Amino acid sequence: MAGGLAPAGRVIARGRAGWMGFFGAGGLSLAAVEEGVKAIKAAIPNAPAGFNLLHNPAEPKVEDATVDLYLKHDCRMVSASAYMTLTPALVRYRLTGIHQAAGGQIVCPNRIFAKISRPEVAERFMRP
Repeated sequence: MAGGLAPAGRVIARGRAGWMGFFGAGGLSLAAVEEGVKAIKAAIPNAPAGFNLLHNPAEPKVEDATVDLYLKHDCRMVSASAYMTLTPALVRYRLTGIHQAAGGQIVCPNRIFAKISRPEVAERFMRP
């Protein structure tokens, strides 16, 4: 989903059709990502939508800033791309807002869809 391969309009169309789409944020500027997030949230506020989070080991501050943006706009689902291991930013995204409900169950509002290509990467994402 690098380079905005799945633009906001496509995510909006899928949401309106009752499907979930993922916004392709990889390679876009933070301003362009925020513009896409705002457009999606305004057009389909109650429909499920996901947002790409691209691991960039050369620029970890970009990953941190993207997580900040997603949390600011209540983006509850991300597609984690190009991760070989979990990063502090990815873990922070997942655990932000975690709480215990009145009945005692743990509620973790943020979801991660991991794109994996190797068993050892899958194992890292499947650990508790």
